[in-house]
Amino acid sequence: MPALRYILVFVTAALIIGGGAAFCAIVRQEFIDLVRAEWDKPENAVFVTPEVRAQLDAGVFPHDMGTEFKSGMMWKINIAEMLSGYWVFLSLIVIAGCFLVAYLLGGNNIERNAA
Repeated sequence: MPALRYILVFVTAALIIGGGAAFCAIVRQEFIDLVRAEWDKPENAVFVTPEVRAQLDAGVFPHDMGTEFKSGMMWKINIAEMLSGYWVFLSLIVIAGCFLVAYLLGGNNIERNAA
């Protein structure tokens, strides 16, 4: 049974990490959609060049574009940027945390065998 416990640890860690990656992808697409909607307004058509649109399509976000977002969207963008920037470190923390929980919930095998 201990082997099954650690298989479940890897599955759980993979689901948590995959959920974080999905969150980042969803927020990124939501951000791109909001920027495109803002740029499609007639008053902004003069300022948006085809080169800038091509950069957005390539995944390069232009700075100082003058678009304001709601506070909730900014929180999601900041969290997604943090997750994508430190994904290696955070993935290791998630895996270690899952193993720690499995170990603590599983008990010590030496104490079981001594009884």
